[in-house]
Amino acid sequence: MDQKLKDTVDNLKNQIVSFAQQLIQTPSQSGEEKNISQLILEELKALEYDEYFIDKTGNVIGIIRGNDSKSIGYISNMDHKDPDKVNDWFELPNSGKIQDNYIHGIGANGSKASIATQVYSGYILKKLKMITSDYVVAFTVQKYSNTCFSIKNLFEDTFTEKNIELSNVIIGYPTSLNIYLGQRGRAQFELTIIGRTNLSAVPWLGVNAVNKLGTVIRMVEDLADILPSHTLLEESTLAITGIKTTPDKDNVIPDRCILKLDRWFINNETIDEVRGQIQAIANKIMGEDHTFKATLEIQTEKIKSYTGTSEELPKLALPFLTDVSSPIIEKVYPALKQVQESINFGAWYGTTDGGYISNIKKIPVIGYAPGNQRYCDTPFDKVSIDDIITATIGNCV
Repeated sequence: MDQKLKDTVDNLKNQIVSFAQQLIQTPSQSGEEKNISQLILEELKALEYDEYFIDKTGNVIGIIRGNDSKSIGYISNMDHKDPDKVNDWFELPNSGKIQDNYIHGIGANGSKASIATQVYSGYILKKLKMITSDYVVAFTVQKYSNTCFSIKNLFEDTFTEKNIELSNVIIGYPTSLNIYLGQRGRAQFELTIIGRTNLSAVPWLGVNAVNKLGTVIRMVEDLADILPSHTLLEESTLAITGIKTTPDKDNVIPDRCILKLDRWFINNETIDEVRGQIQAIANKIMGEDHTFKATLEIQTEKIKSYTGTSEELPKLALPFLTDVSSPIIEKVYPALKQVQESINFGAWYGTTDGGYISNIKKIPVIGYAPGNQRYCDTPFDKVSIDDIITATIGNCV
């Protein structure tokens, strides 16, 4: 490892840690990222990035120009979930308290510590005149909507307008300093059972949609039991996560029973196959019961950013898996071995922007970041200061 690089990072340690603390101390629930975006923008300005701005969706972008035709993208989300049950936290959710060489607070793992490392890695590369390709950081809003809202607008609008074409992307969601190769996809469905409403005093004059639930639940559970798995991405899953009936009145039988279904799927399953499996359940029951009717749709949500940009999108994130023998791994793995004795391959439990980038934009994607995904947005959210410093060096190499 370059000793000059290590010394420079060591000299900036307090500055990097302080910036990570400030990020954690700045609340940024999904849709409320204005303050943290301004904080990051000011840091990019202070570190003399060649270009820095906030796009119409609220994403923060910084660019350091290189001298070849390639651009490397470092992408992390700025938002975090509602901390809920504040009294359960080690400290207040946005404390940023340092104890036992860890920074504590919501968003520490996903992905505020990573933002600090990615911002400072670019600055260090520029300072040491080690920049070759364009170094692009992009910090996104509303990751937790599961709609690809911000990443879609970042690539289709901002990067297109600015003529930014990324050659490779590093996702900053926590990887415990390992190289993450992918994730499962997630599709959120609504299965609506359709009956015929009537007064509960004369239920035989209607068709109670709730009475049709038993068969549906049994068949959903049967399907969940036979779904495939992957050695790295783990299991495909299917779960009923909510049930709603309408009309919701004491003296009326419901003619609608809406089931929310959460389907996680691996990279060799397509969204059409996933949808088809659930549709087959409805079709089978309809073939056996002439009073059963149902529709199946992917849930949609109208997302509005803090800038006012809004769009209605399906609640869908695609899976991806980068091949361990791909060119990006052949370059990144030996480089990181100079920094870390131990480095393994892994995958995220949840979704990231990598599914959109890999599937839609066809850009090679990996993950590398400090922090442990098991702590994300929990009362135990914390990140090691040593890992923050190691990741800063790792991003540089």
